[in-house]
Amino acid sequence: MPMAMTIEMKVETNIENRSWTIKMAKHVMVMNRELKSGLLDMIRCRLFCTNKIHSQKTGRKKLKFKSILSEGEN
Repeated sequence: MPMAMTIEMKVETNIENRSWTIKMAKHVMVMNRELKSGLLDMIRCRLFCTNKIHSQKTGRKKLKFKSILSEGEN
């Protein structure tokens, strides 16, 4: 195989590898953006959406804890 063909094949392989790397990097950036967006939506929902069930459960836990403390003091 002539030297020129070997160099040409290496250059082609290098170009293919670089284009694949760029494509994968763009894909990762898109996925990262989507994950960040989903995470921000979840945080926003937890902060601003009222959830009656969650607040009721939290209230019960606090009451139980206070009653245990008051029993321990007696």
